[in-house]
Amino acid sequence: MVHSSAHASIFEKIEASLVREFPNFLRFCILLFSDILLLMKMKKEKKELKKPLQTSKTDADRYVGAILEDVNHKFDVLIEGYGSIDSRLGHVEKKLENVDTRLGHVETRLGHAEDKLNVTVEMVGSIAVNMEIVKQDIEIIKGGLRKKIDADEFSALERRVVRLEQGRGVSVQTK
Repeated sequence: MVHSSAHASIFEKIEASLVREFPNFLRFCILLFSDILLLMKMKKEKKELKKPLQTSKTDADRYVGAILEDVNHKFDVLIEGYGSIDSRLGHVEKKLENVDTRLGHVETRLGHAEDKLNVTVEMVGSIAVNMEIVKQDIEIIKGGLRKKIDADEFSALERRVVRLEQGRGVSVQTK
């Protein structure tokens, strides 16, 4: 019976290591392989074991086989999930490349727009300078016009002068 408690201890050890250490795969594998080596050692010593104990060892082999099968299945699921993630990551990379290309085009167009804006700013500055010159010219013209009278005022003034001179007896020559 000492041997069957050793088998139970192995099962407990395997189960405990699976529960406790599964997230850390390397440690899990080391523990699992050490348990498998222990089982292989026990197979070599099976000549010394009694017949009921051999049945128990076969159960241990089945148990370890079931655990390995379950672990293999979980790895297959992980590999499949990784493949899916890898595929989706490839699609994301392609989309990012497209976005990068489009962003490059936007940067180029923005550069052209900046160039056009700079030209426009220069033109507006030139127009502003020209407007100041035109304003100054208009002020000069206004000053000159203030000193001059228009044609209607001139003809009214001329008629008045003619009447005044006629009233004085001075002869005036009109145009």
